[in-house]
Amino acid sequence: MKKWAIFLSGRGSNAEAFWENLAEFDVRLCVSSTAKAYGVLRARRLGIPTCVLEKKPNWEQLDQELRQRQVNQIFLLGFMKIVPAHFVKKWQGQIWNLHPSLLPDFPGLQAIEKSYAAGGAMGVSLHQVTQEMDAGPLSLQHKICDETGEFLSIDEAAFRISRAEQRLVRELAQRKNLEMRWN
Repeated sequence: MKKWAIFLSGRGSNAEAFWENLAEFDVRLCVSSTAKAYGVLRARRLGIPTCVLEKKPNWEQLDQELRQRQVNQIFLLGFMKIVPAHFVKKWQGQIWNLHPSLLPDFPGLQAIEKSYAAGGAMGVSLHQVTQEMDAGPLSLQHKICDETGEFLSIDEAAFRISRAEQRLVRELAQRKNLEMRWN
């Protein structure tokens, strides 16, 4: 059985979409890069153990913590820190990331703003994490529009992306297996 760690940095809305199916999943730890992240409070309310990273995380210590808890899958859901290559290498094939653009377009930070400014298609991607940022094999994508002209504002685009991320996470939770590849 898969034993999960959820990594987040903010309000945890994507994590909450995953946790809606908590009875189906063995979530062992919620890791946050931000002490005051609302997602940490959400996890605690559900009885999920939490770990808040220091400003300069000790990735070796985190690796040990995950292994002690027998975690074998990591899901980055709004985690706003770069995971170092040495950590990714140790967890190769076991880390998944939800990204707010149609990769390979607009990797990295400010993906929503960049894709909106480009005026093209917008959506979300789920991919396996590799040592190169936002470049791992894609598992699933959801397009929310072909052109940003459909939106009234960047705020509307960001809202629709957020909703699409949550729908994708719920869909994945129903499938129960991130190792499958979807087109």
